[in-house]
Amino acid sequence: MKVRCISDKDAGGFVKKGESYTVYAILMSRSGLSFLLSEDYDFPMNHAVELFEILNHSLPLTWYFKFIDKKESEKRKDFLTAIWGYREIVFDKDHYYNLLEREPKEREIFARRKEEIDEYADSQKQKI
Repeated sequence: MKVRCISDKDAGGFVKKGESYTVYAILMSRSGLSFLLSEDYDFPMNHAVELFEILNHSLPLTWYFKFIDKKESEKRKDFLTAIWGYREIVFDKDHYYNLLEREPKEREIFARRKEEIDEYADSQKQKI
């Protein structure tokens, strides 16, 4: 999935209006829906979907989905209620939180998955 930033207001300077980005996960939390992107700093951060328009709607065939019920969501450090993405971010309840905390092991996993997702996104360019 590819998106283009249509507003960088409230983005903390991490995304730029007019730039396109690959989506590495889609996250639903109590505050809304967001995309996990890796900007110029090669570090993933989530951004509200309202800041973007979708350029390519296709999702990698290796993505998974998980609904997180209210009871489990309240136990999680990240307050997620649903997640779409690569295996570890969906099924390892600590991966996303530890990734945002910049844990080396989680960053290594993300780097591998990022490479795979980038390859898929590049293969879809001609289909846009």
